[in-house]
Amino acid sequence: MLFNSYAFLLFFPVVCILFFTLPQKLRNPWLLLCSYFFYGLWNFAYLGLIFFSTATTFVCSLVMDALQQRGREGDRRLMKQVIAINLLINLGILFMFKYYNLFSQTMGGLGIAVPTLNLLLPVGISFFTFQSLGYTIDVYRGDIKVERNFMTYALFVSFFPQLVAGPIERAGNLLPQFHVEHRFSFASMRKGLLIMLWGFFLKVVLADRAAILVNYIYNTPGSTGFQYLIGTLVFGFQIYGDFAGYSMIALGAAQVLGFTLMRNFRQPYLSQSVGEFWRRWHISLSDWFRDYLYFPLGGSRRGTARTLLNIMVVFLLSGLWHGAAYTFVLWGFLNGIYQVVERLLRVKVHKRSNGWAGFLRVAITFALITLAWVPFRAVSIEQAMAIYGKLFSADVLPRLSDVVGQTKAVFGMGKYEVLALAASMVTVAVADILEARKPGLIDRAEQLPAWKRWPIYYALLFAVLIFGIYGSAAGPAAFLYFQF
Repeated sequence: MLFNSYAFLLFFPVVCILFFTLPQKLRNPWLLLCSYFFYGLWNFAYLGLIFFSTATTFVCSLVMDALQQRGREGDRRLMKQVIAINLLINLGILFMFKYYNLFSQTMGGLGIAVPTLNLLLPVGISFFTFQSLGYTIDVYRGDIKVERNFMTYALFVSFFPQLVAGPIERAGNLLPQFHVEHRFSFASMRKGLLIMLWGFFLKVVLADRAAILVNYIYNTPGSTGFQYLIGTLVFGFQIYGDFAGYSMIALGAAQVLGFTLMRNFRQPYLSQSVGEFWRRWHISLSDWFRDYLYFPLGGSRRGTARTLLNIMVVFLLSGLWHGAAYTFVLWGFLNGIYQVVERLLRVKVHKRSNGWAGFLRVAITFALITLAWVPFRAVSIEQAMAIYGKLFSADVLPRLSDVVGQTKAVFGMGKYEVLALAASMVTVAVADILEARKPGLIDRAEQLPAWKRWPIYYALLFAVLIFGIYGSAAGPAAFLYFQF
């Protein structure tokens, strides 16, 4: 089920009303049922997959906890074997459904015949797999107590607001919230709905309109370097609006129900270094790789060479996490190289500059990140290389026909649509700047007098209703990160 669908507009109020109406002991079962229904509407056959992943991680965690409590000699070794089996099972599932065909194609290119599998990629498999694995690793480390109620744990893995595209929640944050009573709060509902409304603006007004321009340019043979430059710049806003929009809707929906999810974005395009960008973009994934891969590899504690190697390993795997294609590996490689160079140049990623120096650092970081988006959006390495060739040539200079009366031919949309897109990009940029200067923009909006507050709410609502893109006859546009 998509957030930007009529089905969700019916589903969500029913979930909330019954959640606050039912007795406390029935609320978690109700949310679990709703979460499985939410996921099952995409493909009910794959509910068995998420159930199997939930069951295996639940059992493995109970076994590790029992061994830890027993404390006999050799039990630590047995715990390592249990968690190794758990990782093998769940990463094996992820490999078969997401990466097997890439492996098959790679082997075929090396002259080794490996059969392909005609498997449909389960929506959100990377998200719920990493969330459940994070829980088992935390249990193994002794960072959290094991959850002994299977239904509660299953709800943690499948909680519908963040099930298919994150944020990748930590057990220490979300699991305890299923053990407390959540009472209806009008203030919480109002704030949650406002967060959701902003998320819908990011998705249907910004991202889905940007997609028209980006798809036209990237799918049209013979696009000029100038067109690719504009298309790539707009794609940066598209993917930000699409993914941050999903995250905001997820946070808002959880807020209405009384739950608190972690922030997944913090004005990433205002970063002054690539290192800072990755502390602001898809924060839950960055934190996951930091805590469960980078630190176990040694982090920055084993010398410069090992640190640089660890960074490259993390970002190559991060690229592969995003998709089973070498374009994503190239995207991860570029971001890894950026951070390696920053380390070698000793760029102060934790210290922000002010004035023109700060502006210049933001501009350079934005340019580097934008260049890295090319392989992320390209359909092949060959297309990405061809686009880079045009971006770094005289073809990137605009022609008279590109800027005078030819918007439909150049961008795939009329001038008023281009203006609406530009206005939405400026709106998001201004909102991020205001939030960065003084965090809590939504909270401050709620504290304004009614005569100031409600015009803002209505303006945002009407912008979504009037300027939103609601898909074709085939249905609303899916979120980009559903494919990951």
